[in-house]
Amino acid sequence: MENPLLQNAIESARLGFYGDAQKLLLQVIRQDPNNALAWLWLAQTLNDPKRQADCLRQALRIDPDNPDALAGVEALRNGMPLPEPGGGVVTEPEPELPEAGEMFGWGVLYAEEAEPAPEPEPEPVAPADTFGWGQLYTAEPEAALPPAPEPEPDTAEDMFGWGDLFVAKLEPEPEPPAVEAPAPVKPVMPSVAFIGMEEEEPQPEPQPTVPEPAPPPAESFLQRARRLRTQGFAPPALAPESATPSALLTELPGTGVSASPFTVPVSPEAGPVSPEPEAAIAEALPAAAARKFRIFDGRVLFSILGLILLPVLAGMLVWHFFLRGPAVVEPGVESQPVAGVLLRPALATCRALRLEDFTSVEALGGELTTDTVFTGTQVLITETLVVPAGVRLLLYPGATLVFTPGTSLDVYGTLHACGNKDAPVTFTAFDKTPGGWEGIRLYNPTETTVLSYAVIEYAGDRALYLDKSMPVLADITIARGALFPLSFDGSVVPDLSDNVNLAENPVHGIEVRPGTLSAPNVVWPNSNIPYVVSGLLRVGADTTLDIRSGVIVKFWHIPKGQLPGIWVQGLLKADGVIFTSLHDSSVEAGGVTYLEAIDPQPGDWGSLTFFESSAKSYLRNVTLRYGGRSKAVVTMQGSSPELTQITITDAAGCPLSADANAFPTLNNLTLSNNVGGNVLELLGDITITGPGTRVWERLGGETPIVRVVRGTVTVGPEAKLTVHPGVVVKFAEHGRLVVRGALSAVGNSAPAEQIIFTSLYDDEYGGDTTGGALVPRDKRGWGGIVLERSDVASEFHYVQVRYATLTLQDASPTVYNSQIAFAPGPAMRMTPDSSPDLRATSFQDNALQGVSIVTGTLTGERHWVQFKSDDGQISRILEGEVEVGPGAFLTIDAGAIIKADSAGKLTVRGHLYAAGQADQQVTFTSLHDDGWGGDTDRVWVSAHAGDWPGIEIAPEGFVRLAYVGIYYAQTGLTVLGQQLPVIENGRIHIAYSKRPLTCVGRVQISPAFHFENNEVAVTRCPSP
Repeated sequence: MENPLLQNAIESARLGFYGDAQKLLLQVIRQDPNNALAWLWLAQTLNDPKRQADCLRQALRIDPDNPDALAGVEALRNGMPLPEPGGGVVTEPEPELPEAGEMFGWGVLYAEEAEPAPEPEPEPVAPADTFGWGQLYTAEPEAALPPAPEPEPDTAEDMFGWGDLFVAKLEPEPEPPAVEAPAPVKPVMPSVAFIGMEEEEPQPEPQPTVPEPAPPPAESFLQRARRLRTQGFAPPALAPESATPSALLTELPGTGVSASPFTVPVSPEAGPVSPEPEAAIAEALPAAAARKFRIFDGRVLFSILGLILLPVLAGMLVWHFFLRGPAVVEPGVESQPVAGVLLRPALATCRALRLEDFTSVEALGGELTTDTVFTGTQVLITETLVVPAGVRLLLYPGATLVFTPGTSLDVYGTLHACGNKDAPVTFTAFDKTPGGWEGIRLYNPTETTVLSYAVIEYAGDRALYLDKSMPVLADITIARGALFPLSFDGSVVPDLSDNVNLAENPVHGIEVRPGTLSAPNVVWPNSNIPYVVSGLLRVGADTTLDIRSGVIVKFWHIPKGQLPGIWVQGLLKADGVIFTSLHDSSVEAGGVTYLEAIDPQPGDWGSLTFFESSAKSYLRNVTLRYGGRSKAVVTMQGSSPELTQITITDAAGCPLSADANAFPTLNNLTLSNNVGGNVLELLGDITITGPGTRVWERLGGETPIVRVVRGTVTVGPEAKLTVHPGVVVKFAEHGRLVVRGALSAVGNSAPAEQIIFTSLYDDEYGGDTTGGALVPRDKRGWGGIVLERSDVASEFHYVQVRYATLTLQDASPTVYNSQIAFAPGPAMRMTPDSSPDLRATSFQDNALQGVSIVTGTLTGERHWVQFKSDDGQISRILEGEVEVGPGAFLTIDAGAIIKADSAGKLTVRGHLYAAGQADQQVTFTSLHDDGWGGDTDRVWVSAHAGDWPGIEIAPEGFVRLAYVGIYYAQTGLTVLGQQLPVIENGRIHIAYSKRPLTCVGRVQISPAFHFENNEVAVTRCPSP
């Protein structure tokens, strides 16, 4: 077979490209009308048995002994598909009806049946023109047969554009040799029928008995396609672009007569065809039945019924494909093919290709320079095959590309791997081992690559690598690779719903490579195949990532790669999603994803981190496992996402973390088995800024979720922090809460509704939050709560402060029904200008059981009331020199106890009024004096004379005393002016000191002063 045009036509017919094959075969016949093989293959591309018989007749005219033509005549006689030339007769008694379009082996073509073509009206047929070929022969027919009328042009059936087949007269050809006639067959004489005339149909004479045929041989793909085409499942063939209604009738040269679209002129010298094959062909075709004139035609009835049922059928199709709910996918099913009402994208793209636009090659390798079609069956590729931008590569069904180590297929243009069910396109490695070649890499975001009925096997770490590319994948298998079967950048997600099968790869998942998602809207659909994030994935500020229900996202730490996780600056929406480790092989996590047997560990991946611009993100019905390395599993920095029905387990650190300006909506959280405790961690040194109120609500169910503070949380001057009942806040060693605005911590009397501020190591409240780490009680101290110059009074109701001091810097909070316990220093420490309101508040087991007053000056009017608790009197402790400044006024209520350590001293430069009563004196004494206010210093040290400096009255100071006791001082009372304190009532008892009274001026000592058990009995006051 020397003609390359004929070779291409035969190859196209074998692959199912019948339209292309017809065009090429007609060109061959124009060039050589006596090419019997071209006529045989032209018959293969036709649907109409009549036209197939015409082609066989021409082949027998050229070669009367042609076995393929004779076998075709026998096949037509038995109503069977034509055998492939050289392939023998193939029959199949009960063929299985395929889906529409399956005759090409390319899957579902249409989801609804095409309307049947209307039955054509019969043409007047003469005996000499049995096949309706018109002026096919110029030789005179036999005299006994009347001349046949010219057929009318048939434009409706010219789907292949045969109307202008020839426009020039062909050269005469030699007369074919005489052919020995086969067994005689009685010719069938069709009668001429006309619609409307009453004629009886002629009864055909009985046919001779035909012996039972031998069992059919195996059916080839092309023969199967031919059989299916004859059964009416073929799609309508596409007419050539140049074919127009006016071009379907072509005037034969020199005749002035328009030829039928299927008229094939032959040279006059060709001679008549042997009558025996012609008779056999005529016998093989059913005679045209004479039509009767009928008043009632059944076809009309069925047409009317069809018009009635058509809207019903259309409505059912619309409901089936568009209105009904989504199909339920069973667990464990990797993918399901999707049937649509239109042509499948892969098949439509492949069928739209024109072979004449490609250059045929039988070898591949290197960089292509033009649109190329590989017509071979197998090729060895020894250097990377590159399809540059603007270039297309077409691979026929059955093509096999074998790659040597280190090579790949890099596509910057377009790849069309158009296989079919029986003959897929295969990409494989020469040595048949995983990693034997690199794989297919697509870098063509603007082109549509098609992989239909393809196999990719033995590739490297990424068998199919997509760089912002979205190929059409249908009926493909990716198997036996070195690592990932499919890899993409996360933004352009391939459609895996059309039977994409991943088999025998180390990772049964789709890799999401590290990087930044920048597309406006990114959707990760549920394809029942896990997404595997192999590094840090960022969601850009203008990007929305929507992870659909049922998706499983797994994280894997590539060696020497960045810790995997998702950082959200835009918007993340996840509902019904599982985030877990690649090694998590539980059933609910999708089963085994990584074939290497490694158990999942806490900290296998990093975190989901939400930044300030991601405030509208949400996680709903989400489970997170085995994360939390170096950060909490869900980290919120200035963002307030919604977290509803969230389960976080097996974290290496804390499950949740937020900074001070992150106030997420947290509903129904379940935290369990996390190494860092089942807590919400508050990050580092953070400040709540701006006006308005921030809320710390109670988290968790019966067991509250604890907030953990590791740094300093500051409430800004204009801000207010409200803590709800039942909230538990734990602090690390350097953690503290600083309030410069306002703090409202109001709990309830029920134990579960009290507000707790305590140490991270305090397991009594909030459970174990350190993973089992234990420290002694005296090592559990933390920075405490500090109220700084708050203009708005803060309040503590039913609050417990444990293992820390409540510090007041010129603040005056209200503390009701609260408790301060186990502080490493004083229970409360304050500056002189602080004036807290303590009611029903108890101090328990603190290092100093009192309110410590630090060195400073009192500048306004202050009232030191008596602090009472269930355990008795609460003492004030002077840590250093406390000065009542000029113009200041300090009133000390009856019963108040003021203790001082070695540096404690009271200096009066303004006004002091110690208003004791007979049964409740105002007492100034040593910190070690347990006789007044109980054991305040919690040490076994007795009080001694000189334990504290005493009280000093400056010359400008004015002091009024009533029922006052001063004990264990160096000098009980030092008067630097010219006047002793005014004694309003009772006695001034100075005892157990070194010196009771010292004066610098001449003063008169009142009898109200009572000195007892001092080391120096006399006073150092000169008499007036």
